[in-house]
Amino acid sequence: MHVLFAAQSWAHPGHDQQSANQVTYEFARVFREAHGCRVSFVCTYWQDRTPPSQTEALARASLENIGIEVLDPIRLPTRKPVVARLATLIGSRPELFFPEIEYRPLANQLVERLRPDAVVVVWSEMTTQLFAEADTLRVAYYGNPDPKNWRINALPPVAPSRGVVRDALTRIRLAHLERHHLREMRRYDLFAEVAANDVEYYRRNGVSAAFYERMVYIDRHNGRWEGERNALESEAHPIIVANLGSQSATGNMLALTYLGQHVLDPLRSAFAGKQYQLHLYGGGRLASNVARMLDRPEVKNFGYVEDIDNALLSAPVFLCLNNATAYKVNQSRYLHVWSLGGCIVAHSDARLSLPEMVHNENALLGNGPEEIALLVARAATDRGLRRRIGRNGYETFRTLFNASNVGGDLVKRMREMLRPV
Repeated sequence: MHVLFAAQSWAHPGHDQQSANQVTYEFARVFREAHGCRVSFVCTYWQDRTPPSQTEALARASLENIGIEVLDPIRLPTRKPVVARLATLIGSRPELFFPEIEYRPLANQLVERLRPDAVVVVWSEMTTQLFAEADTLRVAYYGNPDPKNWRINALPPVAPSRGVVRDALTRIRLAHLERHHLREMRRYDLFAEVAANDVEYYRRNGVSAAFYERMVYIDRHNGRWEGERNALESEAHPIIVANLGSQSATGNMLALTYLGQHVLDPLRSAFAGKQYQLHLYGGGRLASNVARMLDRPEVKNFGYVEDIDNALLSAPVFLCLNNATAYKVNQSRYLHVWSLGGCIVAHSDARLSLPEMVHNENALLGNGPEEIALLVARAATDRGLRRRIGRNGYETFRTLFNASNVGGDLVKRMREMLRPV
């Protein structure tokens, strides 16, 4: 089976600020080495977002070293400005919302020349649109539906209301975007979605190819986390990591708002005068109103941290409130913390997107602010509990969320679809 991998970032095994490059590389490696596929790789991007040349050089060397053919990238012309707003209200053409569709001939020509048995798009909505009409088996692997992301960022409570009429017009545009997005996703033969609740959304809307496929994350420490935690953690002055990733990202901004409005006061009560700190990690800028909510002596905002693994290993508890809000998506940060044997405390709705998360087994899940706060305080002062949760979380991660298992399932599904009837 000849498989063309297409992604918006260069695939290589090195640590980057995003994990997409590692996931794509691991998938390509598993297809090539474990399943004997012939594998090609193409990077796609807008010319105004050209990746650094050293990243391309690293990717080419890494992929070619394991027998993967690296193709010249597909460079799309600089993205055009947003079209007239009246046109998006009419919404007759998908190119109004997904401008990359105009350049599908570039992807189609590549597939026609290469003749792969399948194209697999990894973690890129833009690349998914680009290859949606390619004459081969089409496979997409990613999460967070475009309509969900656009809607949450365009309307209250994230975006301020611009009045009844303008908000209504925004909803019309979003309805057109959703209609076109769903039509394009129906073109795919296999759609591996990393959030279980989003699979339900797609299947309700006629995307029958959608199925739940676990997210992949890399075990950069190979299980050697417990000794480091024992040396770095402090119960006398426990650290609770309360943000990981860009502080201006939608999910994090909503989670931090929930933290400020609903959880900070219950946390003070739960710790009953004992010292603790909440650490926020990640680049970007907090919105001014969120920064005011979090302006407490126990909250320390460190911004972007170079050695994030060491910071996480120093913290007894990782508090993730992203799925406590209306924006419920799967989070790679759960897997990141599990890979380091961390004790996760989260809202119970995390299970909607990540059904492998089980309360009091591999995570501590609360149904509301007071319950979450009590779980944080309990975990911060009970090393035995933390280690049990951390070990189980690591085992869940190690056995289920790796490229060998997920890639093997994708290969099986693809071969079944390609098998002659």
